[in-house]
Amino acid sequence: MKLTLAIIAVALTAGAAQARDRTVPIVPVTEAPRDCPLTVSFGSYAMGIDGAAFERVTRMLSRDRRVTGIEQFRWGREGEVTLCARTRSKADARRLSGSVRALLPKKPRGPVTVTVGGASFTSPRR
Repeated sequence: MKLTLAIIAVALTAGAAQARDRTVPIVPVTEAPRDCPLTVSFGSYAMGIDGAAFERVTRMLSRDRRVTGIEQFRWGREGEVTLCARTRSKADARRLSGSVRALLPKKPRGPVTVTVGGASFTSPRR
């Protein structure tokens, strides 16, 4: 009986570790997606994007269970990039937009725009 419980405990622990380690791959695309539930665009002021903010956002999106897929469209010479996060629902996209905004610095190295449901937020505010 104790051996059976120990085996079950180990199996549950392994399953929990796999769930924590789940990451959604970021797929490069050649065109900007048009039907994206949540878009995060990283621009540049002639000195590259805010790489630290980009890393924080991609890490968070790739590990969030509400995200089913991520597409990455590179469009500039200085690292400008747009991320499209596919979500399970529109409500998930709205909630994630708040989480993404919270990761952005007040004065990023370049402009970062978060768009969900037709509404946009740009940091720094204009």
